[in-house]
Amino acid sequence: MYHTSTVIFVTYENKVDTLYLKNKGKIKLYKYIKDGKEQILDILSEGDFFGKLNLFKEDIYSLKDEIEEHLVKEEELLFPAILEFEKRTLRNLLDKALKVMEETENEHNNAGGILKEARRITKNYELPSNMYSSFERTYEKLQGVEADLFQYIHLESNILFEKLNI
Repeated sequence: MYHTSTVIFVTYENKVDTLYLKNKGKIKLYKYIKDGKEQILDILSEGDFFGKLNLFKEDIYSLKDEIEEHLVKEEELLFPAILEFEKRTLRNLLDKALKVMEETENEHNNAGGILKEARRITKNYELPSNMYSSFERTYEKLQGVEADLFQYIHLESNILFEKLNI
């Protein structure tokens, strides 16, 4: 229970790590803009909630880390192995490339699983009618990441990798 004019959290001091549901009264979501004025982002009423992204934020952070590590592995191991195999078609070079490919395909599956879970939690990125605009932008960004990642996985798995699977 919070009293009128109580600040629940300040984003630059800490991240929202809780799902808040408004029982009674109103909550003003705002930020300070460059000139020091308050910009109201939304006013929440009874039954509204915020912090829903916390339900899967750890998954999103691990997805980011996994994608970064994956790209490094491809740049430093996979693509050089493929190029070396193309220059000298030796079986041991193919085996090396295929081993790294198998690892990256497992990473693709993990990343796809995280995004599928985000889609499930958000009910296919369906916005509740009372949702504020920053939530809409977040959902749009997540859908964009999902589309880009699945396109990338498709190109890599179904085109690049297929050429090597002799």
